[in-house]
Amino acid sequence: MKSLKHNEVRERAALGFNLRLLGSLLLGTFVTASSFAAEGENVRLSFSNSDNMILGVSALLGLISIVIAIFIARKVLAESNGSQAMQEVQKAIEDGARAYLSQQIKMMIPFIIILAVGMAGLYWAGLK
Repeated sequence: MKSLKHNEVRERAALGFNLRLLGSLLLGTFVTASSFAAEGENVRLSFSNSDNMILGVSALLGLISIVIAIFIARKVLAESNGSQAMQEVQKAIEDGARAYLSQQIKMMIPFIIILAVGMAGLYWAGLK
């Protein structure tokens, strides 16, 4: 029963990831090239035929890689969770990793704040 509940949680997490990925793809699809222009009126990016071909091939390869990643993720999630001992080891590793990452984030926050303030100061000093 416990493994069924665990599988449901993993399937929901995978579905949530897939939905976020789809949303990102749709957002990226609807953003036009002209919206990336920094300043000015009637600024329009223009691409040559070779640029369009490279962009198309890149988009196609990106979509293929996403489909392959989803296929691999589903295959991995369909695998057995292992014995009770294996699940306990997995839980201990997961807890340790979360504690480590939490500590890393706590250590990085002051540096990030200092960098942000310093960069903002440099930006505002350059405007004068």
